[in-house]
Amino acid sequence: AIQITGDYCVMLKSAMDADVERICECLLTKSADMNNFIRNDIYVSLGKVIDNVTPHRALAALINHGAYHKNGAVRSIAAQYFKDVVARMSVAKCLGNKDLTPKFLSALERFCHDNNQETRYYGRVV
Repeated sequence: AIQITGDYCVMLKSAMDADVERICECLLTKSADMNNFIRNDIYVSLGKVIDNVTPHRALAALINHGAYHKNGAVRSIAAQYFKDVVARMSVAKCLGNKDLTPKFLSALERFCHDNNQETRYYGRVV
């Protein structure tokens, strides 16, 4: 099911925009309590989802379901994909969206001051 989710997003592309919030929430939540084998599948599938949907929706989903998660591994995965989406969009476009700017800045600050070293690294790279 995890791999199929990523494959659906590859085939349907922007038609999956409406479901990206629920998909990211599910995948990020599952990555918190699973072993490394399943976490790697989730990582690949989430990458496919993020690469094939609208960047603004992907960024909003990562912020809403990853930046404030209580598990450090989830925040780390969210920070890595957050960095990738921001690199694809550019920081100027992220800050140019009135709805996304406060959440973007808050999540970036959260990533930069996280307890996990890997999460802090991705926050600084942005």
